[in-house]
Amino acid sequence: RGDDEICTMLRLLGLLYTSQWVVLVVGQGKEIYSTNAVCRPAYCINPIFPALEDLSLLESHKDYTCMDYTTHGSAMRFCGDVVDYDFGLRAGVVNVSAADGQAVTTFAYHLGGMGIDFWEHTEPWESADDCIKHVWRLSCYTYFPKCEAGVTPGGSTAYLRPCRSSCQNYVKHCGVECCDESVQCRFTHTKALPDGSLLQTQGYVDHAGPSSFCTGAARLSSLWSPLALIIALIIQLAAWSSGSPGAPPEETEKNDPRADHSEREEPPPDNLTEEPTGDGGGVTIVYEKGKRPAAAAAGGGARRSSAALILRFIISASLLTCVLSLEGRSMTSDITGQHTVGKWRQQPNYLLKYDFVDTDGRRVRNSCSLQTSIAPSLQCSGRGTCKQWQDAPSIAGGRTLQFCQCDREWADPECRTKRKSQALAYVLSLFFGFLGADLFYLGHPLIGSMKAVSLGGFGVWWIIDIIRVGSTPVYANNFRTAADLPHWAFVLSSVSTTFILGFILVGCSTLRYMRAKRKDAFLLAAEIEAAHHAECPPYSSTVAAPFVSASYRGRIGGAGGGPMHS
Repeated sequence: RGDDEICTMLRLLGLLYTSQWVVLVVGQGKEIYSTNAVCRPAYCINPIFPALEDLSLLESHKDYTCMDYTTHGSAMRFCGDVVDYDFGLRAGVVNVSAADGQAVTTFAYHLGGMGIDFWEHTEPWESADDCIKHVWRLSCYTYFPKCEAGVTPGGSTAYLRPCRSSCQNYVKHCGVECCDESVQCRFTHTKALPDGSLLQTQGYVDHAGPSSFCTGAARLSSLWSPLALIIALIIQLAAWSSGSPGAPPEETEKNDPRADHSEREEPPPDNLTEEPTGDGGGVTIVYEKGKRPAAAAAGGGARRSSAALILRFIISASLLTCVLSLEGRSMTSDITGQHTVGKWRQQPNYLLKYDFVDTDGRRVRNSCSLQTSIAPSLQCSGRGTCKQWQDAPSIAGGRTLQFCQCDREWADPECRTKRKSQALAYVLSLFFGFLGADLFYLGHPLIGSMKAVSLGGFGVWWIIDIIRVGSTPVYANNFRTAADLPHWAFVLSSVSTTFILGFILVGCSTLRYMRAKRKDAFLLAAEIEAAHHAECPPYSSTVAAPFVSASYRGRIGGAGGGPMHS
């Protein structure tokens, strides 16, 4: 039976993985996507990749000239560490500094779309976050395409899109997840416009870099993939089948060595002795130290077997959940539903959201680029000031590249997103953190539910979040919280709360100790009184009259000739 269950499980897993790839292919061809109910979206924004909407425009130009990176690479202040190859540039139209500025703008705006403060990453090559590095790399690969094979510097070349591997590195290291099959680096999407024309967008080149057909680096290997989890689950099931306890007793033959030992006649155990009890009432059976009777051993084995089955179920369920949720695929689209538009395409376009409309009605990306044509009060939505990007490249007209640095309560590239309050998050964490109120406020309902169920991780999680939320602004679901909590207020409130909680705990412990001592004193007094009554019964002043029989009284009366007198 154990082997049949293992085979059934393996068949189910094989069907599961096959169905996922079938759904994936259907999703790529007909754009029919399945929905994963146990998946949590992450960085599912529109456009999903940096500079995705610029690829078609850049590819439509045919006047690219191959440039020697050893000669022109020094002008790249942002992409210099990425571009180590001869690149194509529209000579006479765009110079190296301008292309570098376009890469900076794409980098900053895409981080803004992801809800990340880009001013914290002005030097992405120094960042410890691999996600930031791959946003930076993909932005630079887009605006500095590699020269075609065989084209020398000065020759004409075509635009080479970034490689699929560069896109996959971004998806992997940033954990991009839309809970369907729409996050694909290689795709062709056609959209009907209001005027009846069709707009076709394509993804990245289906080659792994470095390649002469595309721009980009090699894909970094991924250890945690659905196939790896499937293999791990198969190995675990094989290990369980090799160490299974055997078939049930009703399915084993009489002389089968796997039969349950509780149904076989066992000889009397030789690990016990008989000792007299001392009162002639029988004997006491004494087992040797360290040995247990067979019945007790059988009971312990049954308990261990139940615990092992529960553990196996938990591990299997965890691995299956990881397989289903790691890449946002569901078992079948019939169970969870279908949709024909990818989840990330359903999101509002963050480029349109952050565009600035000038006085003439033109949409401009980055209001700080119009330093002379609009009033400073109109820049950054009136909630920030324009600040030069660190080591910024020069753009058209010799001007330096600038971006909005928002006021404390605002975020995003145009200062239109209201930040959540650090002070409010800290108060919620301090007084209601054991119920997960702070995480619900910060936009993390799933983690907040786990915190509430565990009552703040039995207090440990609660204390950690109090320190984490109060000491520095933390990331909410969209940008960091506003730094509106003074550090002295955090220190003072934390110390005061610690003293108050300590006083309450000490007071409760003292009261509990006093009640216990009072109860012990009452019990001791009752025991002493009971012992005293048992040893010295109470004296009674009422003495019962002696009993005299009637015949005896008659004899005394007859002998005296009359009544008896004292």
